Amino acid sequence: INTNSGEGPSNAVRADTPPMVVEDEPQGH
Repeated sequence: INTNSGEGPSNAVRADTPPMVVEDEPQGH
C-alpha cells in the first residue's frame, strides 16, 4: 500500500493532493 518510499503514509492515502499540502495543509491552516 505504501508505495511512496520516504513519503508519509498520508500521501499514499490522499493521492489527490501533493505531499506538501497533505503534510502542512497551508489552506486548512
